[in-house]
Amino acid sequence: MNEFRILLVDDDEGFLESMADNLEDRGYDVDKALSSEEALKILSKNDNYNLAIVDLCLPGMDGIGLLKRLNKKYVNIRVAMLTGHGTVTAAVDAMKLGAIDFLQKPLHPEKLLIFVQKECERQQLVDQNAYFMAELCKRNNIDNIIGTSPAMLEVFKQVRDISDADSTVLITGESGTGKELIANHIHYTSRRKDGPFIKFSCAVLAQGVLESELFGHERGSFTGAVKLRRGRFESAHKGTLFLDEIGDIPLTSQVKLLRVLQSTEFERVGQSKSIKSDFRLICATNHDLMEDIDNRTFREDLYYRIRVLEIILPPLRNRREEISILVNHFIKIYSHQTNKRIRGISDEAMSILVDYDWPGNVRELKNAIESATVYCKGDVIDTHHLPHLIHTPKIGTLNLSQLPTRSLAEIEKELIALCLQEVKGNKTKAAGMLGISRPTLYDKMKKHGLTPQN
Repeated sequence: MNEFRILLVDDDEGFLESMADNLEDRGYDVDKALSSEEALKILSKNDNYNLAIVDLCLPGMDGIGLLKRLNKKYVNIRVAMLTGHGTVTAAVDAMKLGAIDFLQKPLHPEKLLIFVQKECERQQLVDQNAYFMAELCKRNNIDNIIGTSPAMLEVFKQVRDISDADSTVLITGESGTGKELIANHIHYTSRRKDGPFIKFSCAVLAQGVLESELFGHERGSFTGAVKLRRGRFESAHKGTLFLDEIGDIPLTSQVKLLRVLQSTEFERVGQSKSIKSDFRLICATNHDLMEDIDNRTFREDLYYRIRVLEIILPPLRNRREEISILVNHFIKIYSHQTNKRIRGISDEAMSILVDYDWPGNVRELKNAIESATVYCKGDVIDTHHLPHLIHTPKIGTLNLSQLPTRSLAEIEKELIALCLQEVKGNKTKAAGMLGISRPTLYDKMKKHGLTPQN
């Protein structure tokens, strides 16, 4: 029925047979023992049981003695105690020693069945959770991240080395290089893999909202706070907290974040009582944080606090040998999703993809192949299926002979203007071409007095 195995231990042979028959009629796999010694002999040959139901009063070693032996040697077997009228106090003591429940004699058959059914359902949930966790770990295994270049192989070695440590990790790299994938792997192969993995993006959030999200808030602490809310730090207790876009946190919030990392304590918004949380922190950013420190937009002490271990992800343009492998991988994924039989890509289209600089990195490549798969009506992706931006000739190059007489700011302004012109003012696309975030692009446009129109 359900591969749920039960060991019954009672010195009353008639009662023992009655319990066993009742459970076996419902399809359970049952073994019987008339004493603790017989039970231990059975277990020495096969300990694959989910539940043991043990009488307190047994000849020789009593039920408490057997409970202690089971808890010490057979920790995966849950133990319930059978008790008569005069032994309820002893049964309560047994629960203090690890018994999950006690069943009082005379035991009605239906009550026994209900108890065992609940235990069986609980075991099924445990098994399902273990299966899903195994699948999640498998899906987030580093071996599933494609990378054959020396740079990526070094990244994979780093990740394996640090996964089981508890130190804070900083993952840096351009947008789309796979920072979240790496964070996933670190968590799901660490000692904390059975705990929560809480992800949070710090980008483009007002300071008050950011602190409420990170630290939580009390009911009534501000307009709209209609109920208590746990923050990300609290939710990550016994697990991992992944803060993406850490470089976008406002300076005032950086001070509070630094204090949490130093003490592992924080207060919810509107509360003065400190809360402790046991978490591992992984941060990611596409910023040059040293440049942000020079510009006084990121605290140097916070930088060194989050950069205990650092993983630097190389951009796709620096590992072009992987592009063809990634292209064929994404074709398989999206041809399956769209129910198409696309067998490959033309040499000319592949050449365009390999030559393109991929400012959006692997994410941009993935999106490009998804788009090409949708537009492809045959079995081979060709150049006209690729997004327009990818096979458009590159924007005008700067004249190197002009560099000595022009400042870096002038060159940056011209480059941003050229990108905006190329994408008809689309700031998201322009930021992708430049390999910077949208907020960074906004800041630079404001600095140079640029608008999408000019």
